[in-house]
Amino acid sequence: MPRATNVLLESLRLYPVFPLMGRMALRDTILPVGGGPAQDGPIFVSKGTKVEVGYHALHRDPSAFGANVETFRPDRWNTISPGQWEFMGFGGGVRRA
Repeated sequence: MPRATNVLLESLRLYPVFPLMGRMALRDTILPVGGGPAQDGPIFVSKGTKVEVGYHALHRDPSAFGANVETFRPDRWNTISPGQWEFMGFGGGVRRA
């Protein structure tokens, strides 16, 4: 069964069901990381701002998925363990499938 699971995960990584996930800030908030030149500083998001995540770019991050991110390699899932916010093949947060 691991091979079938790896093929499914790799397919969702390269060909996500949803191209974008979007939300609107309901109140002023601060995201703890992602801002600044090193992307390790906070980001202020004001109420009413739309925030979107593009799965195509997210799922092709070499720091999470290793080398050759454009190549279909189901076996990569034997050695990687992306975090909850690095792979969102089924969405993210409390509303994920």
